[in-house]
Amino acid sequence: MVFYMPSIKTKNIYFINIIHGYFKNLHSFSISENYHLHSFKVAHSLGYQCVAIVLGGAEIMKTDPNLYKYIKIIEYKNIFQYIFVLAKFSLFQRNVFYINSHEIISYLSIMLTKIFSLGLAKNIFMAHTQSKRQTEFKNKLQDFIFKFTDRIRLNNITEKNFLKERGISEKKLYILPLVVEGAVFQKNKEIKDRSDLLYFGQISNKKNLLTILKALKVLKDKIVDIKLNVIGNIADYDIHKDLKLLGLENLVIIHGFIEHKDLNDVLNNFLISVNSSKNEGQCLAVYETSLSGCILCLPNIMSFKDVFKEYALFHEMFDYQKLSENIIYILENKDEFIPKVNSCIEYIKEEFNKEIIESKMKELFVF
Repeated sequence: MVFYMPSIKTKNIYFINIIHGYFKNLHSFSISENYHLHSFKVAHSLGYQCVAIVLGGAEIMKTDPNLYKYIKIIEYKNIFQYIFVLAKFSLFQRNVFYINSHEIISYLSIMLTKIFSLGLAKNIFMAHTQSKRQTEFKNKLQDFIFKFTDRIRLNNITEKNFLKERGISEKKLYILPLVVEGAVFQKNKEIKDRSDLLYFGQISNKKNLLTILKALKVLKDKIVDIKLNVIGNIADYDIHKDLKLLGLENLVIIHGFIEHKDLNDVLNNFLISVNSSKNEGQCLAVYETSLSGCILCLPNIMSFKDVFKEYALFHEMFDYQKLSENIIYILENKDEFIPKVNSCIEYIKEEFNKEIIESKMKELFVF
């Protein structure tokens, strides 16, 4: 175990987290699962002064009951204010910028902080989606921008190999997933006492719930007596429209948002956790359903395939027929998945716990 103490390296240096949207549901997260506050906690332990530059949700962040008093929050409302703030903290300075998400303004941040500081400032980039972009143009743009990054935080080995193949220097690439809160999510009901399907997460177009609904339609037509439970905030996807079109109104139960403190008991009721996202980062919701004892049916995308390869059944993201087949296989072979569920829980607790992740974050944050 490596221990880090504040040193001359970080004294009077700012750790600046650029946040695109801070949301109310983060208030119910533990510190270690709130990836914004957790990064500040680790940076502060290393001696950095902490600043959040926020577009959208600054007041929500200020009212977070878990907010550390040492974090200075700066809200900007237009591009000119933003460039001014970037210049203020990067001009001829050695500060560290922690830049989240694939946004044009994030890419601009990477470029401008290097220009304003004459290369003195350091930046760490972390996307909340997989590294493989949706078009080759976006991949090439990403390749170009990554030439100006100092370090890139990744969720898994698949992402690292993908970027290496595209010519990104391996010394920039750090596999460092988010913490998964093993103390909050635990299995307290056996597989034999569970039933039905679960989708847990934001209800948006990116999450591709239509494929899950089509799989449910196949199950309905095969006279499989099963329902889908949907837990999460509704964003930009009209699920009710597709439920009506597919004739599934009576087979889908929409629970809405459930507070973190109540989630574990609810998740323990369900047998199979289904996901068919088009583009994910780490997707903590999948890890949490696994810790709660659910069997996983996942899309064969970068975020999942080498993480859960031994523990889940996979389908291509739009292949609802294969997803329905996987669900039927699980229903007919429940006992086969008992050791897989238990092994997956142990795997998550061992590899994604706070102590291991914080130790690696300290290595990532010190230059």
